[in-house]
Amino acid sequence: MGLVHKVTGLKPKKTESPAKLLKYFYSMEGSNNFPLSLALNSLEAVNKSAANEEEYLLCLLEDSVFSSLYVTFYEQIFSTVRDNNEMTIPLIENFAEDREEREKVISIQSHNHVNFIENSGDCHGCSSCDNHADVAELIQYWMKKDITFFENLYVGMQTIQFAMEHLLYEVIPQNTELTEDLSPNVILKYRQEIFNYTAKFI
Repeated sequence: MGLVHKVTGLKPKKTESPAKLLKYFYSMEGSNNFPLSLALNSLEAVNKSAANEEEYLLCLLEDSVFSSLYVTFYEQIFSTVRDNNEMTIPLIENFAEDREEREKVISIQSHNHVNFIENSGDCHGCSSCDNHADVAELIQYWMKKDITFFENLYVGMQTIQFAMEHLLYEVIPQNTELTEDLSPNVILKYRQEIFNYTAKFI
């Protein structure tokens, strides 16, 4: 499933709701640690640090792909915790300890995907070939140099990443009963609603 379609297009089962999880997201509105505020601050910093529009666009692309891949790892740990809820805390602690290695893997995958997009879908073989389809839909926006699209994507994905980080490390350890609400469909709806929420602020 493509990146954009995953956050905006697929409709999970109506019987599964992310309301319990979203409560913790919205409860942070107005605070300095609100995921959307962190994402908007990050966008501003990227804008200011970029030497020109071309560099700005590339940074947006790179960081959006990186965040998307990071979110995939969060989805995996949520699924693991849900299936092994008696091990919730140790699993989260192990996930935290693996951060450095995880980010190395994500950096490599992100680099490969960005090269694929920059080359208009041309790849002669890399370690991420099997998953290039997940980002192929970004090529059309990259070719048009659609900054508005990538700003929206950047803020949306950054907000989702920050929200999932807070959910995993701050919320679930204190509310382990929430593990039963971490099904793939609920998490998909959770990230879709957050992404759609952020679009109002760009």
